[in-house]
Amino acid sequence: MLTARDAAKDFLRPYVERGDSVDSICSGGMGCARREYWAQIGGVTMVNGKTKHLKSHQLAVTELADKKCFVVFQVEELVAELRRQIEQSALWQESEVGAGQLHPLLQVNPPEKHENPCVDRFGAGPAGKTCAECRFFIGIVHSRTFYKCELRGVTNGPGTDHKRRWQACAKFEQRQGHMPLFDGRQ
Repeated sequence: MLTARDAAKDFLRPYVERGDSVDSICSGGMGCARREYWAQIGGVTMVNGKTKHLKSHQLAVTELADKKCFVVFQVEELVAELRRQIEQSALWQESEVGAGQLHPLLQVNPPEKHENPCVDRFGAGPAGKTCAECRFFIGIVHSRTFYKCELRGVTNGPGTDHKRRWQACAKFEQRQGHMPLFDGRQ
């Protein structure tokens, strides 16, 4: 079962993996609403009809498994924990490769990265298919439409923006009907 801490770390993971600083992560006032959880950094939220103010370096999980909650974490603490986990994972993977050999992610010339991060994570999808045709591809309407892939999470930041033209990943599922659009101005 997903805990509030797991949800908060899941929300931050793409930014930490990308190498963003704590200040950079916190300056965007980001939030996300996923099927599994809702989370936000800084700002104001409502809890049981009362206004709660978050400091700019605080992350709150406000919904977990369709149940309202209010659990606050310090972003610095979670980022440090994620960095340790990523480093330990890289070292463990290095030891699995063999003596004297570096894991491919630690090599000077790492394997080719694809435009679509989902292809790196899940593998390539059907030939000729693009993300725009997938059921996980959605649009969030603000002053313009920002495209997102639900498999990567939906945040209010550019770290999870997704391109229509990208090659589909192995999790591709043909969409039936129109692409869902969500009003992000609310």
